Amino acid sequence: MAKKETLEEQNKFDPSALISLYEIDARSLNGPLLRFHAGVNGKYESIIFDGIEYTAFPMEISDVETDGKGTLPRIKVTGSNVKGILSAFLINTNNLIGARFIRRRVFARFLDSANFPNGKNPFGTPDPTAAYADEIFYVNRKIQETAEVVQFECVTPLELDNVKLPNRLVFANLCPFKYRDSLTCGYSGPPITDRFSKSFTGVYGFTLSNEGVWLNTGVYNQGQYVYRTSEIDQTYGQTFVFVCSRNGASGIDNDPLFDSSSWVMDACPHNLLGCKTHYPTGALQYGGFAGASRSKFV
Repeated sequence: MAKKETLEEQNKFDPSALISLYEIDARSLNGPLLRFHAGVNGKYESIIFDGIEYTAFPMEISDVETDGKGTLPRIKVTGSNVKGILSAFLINTNNLIGARFIRRRVFARFLDSANFPNGKNPFGTPDPTAAYADEIFYVNRKIQETAEVVQFECVTPLELDNVKLPNRLVFANLCPFKYRDSLTCGYSGPPITDRFSKSFTGVYGFTLSNEGVWLNTGVYNQGQYVYRTSEIDQTYGQTFVFVCSRNGASGIDNDPLFDSSSWVMDACPHNLLGCKTHYPTGALQYGGFAGASRSKFV
């Protein structure tokens, strides 16, 4: 539902320009988060709305309006591919299939003052809450890719091909989030437990000390913990935290990735109790569905 101020501007005899802002979120595909506008209103510079910059980019969107017959729209998004700028994003993101596409519309009256000369909006008072409700779609397929343009078909979440609802399995006491992932789990503090919920300071009795990135020239003692980037195929590039379990661990032979006799990996048991241990106060970042259980978790 649009705000009262938005509806008042819409019904004016001479309203300010209606600006369409777009967002493609491909972070779930290990891709970028892109924000842009098409420049169709004669502004070919970046637009700032709610403190966020939307870059001018040649593109066209069609078939976005609902036909009134109850059919959900399948929109077409066409963007310039000069110098292969879009093709570069497609290579490692499965052609952006599954990426979220948002159209966000707002009248110029409500844009940030930073868009105008002397830092003052001549139409009225900026209001970051006065946009129409976001129109959310997902990239369903790539229609064409040439040296000039790339065109996608975007659909509503209910029409995504091969998508099941709910989108993930419902487990009461199993969290599917990747531990320490910034977009889901979010935990970034010191190590607390191993994967069996054994506390480093309690059960193990360690006094923890952060030693930063692991170095093969370093000498590590019990309770010191390090960050190690994986070189193993299955987890290549991921960073893990390891706690030293003995004194004098050093050299390649004591690499935390391979030497479990000298190091204990920081982990979460991926259950509700584990989440409570890592988030003793405030909201839990739990990815399971605790309410689906008949039993009460303590």
